[in-house]
Amino acid sequence: MTDRRRIGQWAASWMGAAGLGVANGIAREKLYAGRVGERAAHQRSTVTLVAALAGYTALLQRCAPIASSADAWLIGGLWASATVAFEFGFGHWVAGESWQDLLAAYDVRRGEIWALVPAAMLVLPVATRPA
Repeated sequence: MTDRRRIGQWAASWMGAAGLGVANGIAREKLYAGRVGERAAHQRSTVTLVAALAGYTALLQRCAPIASSADAWLIGGLWASATVAFEFGFGHWVAGESWQDLLAAYDVRRGEIWALVPAAMLVLPVATRPA
């Protein structure tokens, strides 16, 4: 049976994950983007964000464990969807980026690895859930 209260807690905790993403992006721009170039900086910050999200999700699991695999997949789906919606909504309507530029971040043929972030958001609630 789905634990709606726990799913609500985890859905709200997506805001913390979004905060990690914003902090990670600020750190990228302030600390190393100018030295390593834009693509390399985005690749590095994608990896560091996935690592930070893994730690955050593991901490959440200790504080508010997810009851079932089905609930974990539901939460992961909510997190991944919210991440993509935020990326495109904020990116386009607030930051003024074109749809083409936003989609380009998902082009792995060009060395872009941003797609790992929503993929991680999808699987981390499942992967960090105790067996």
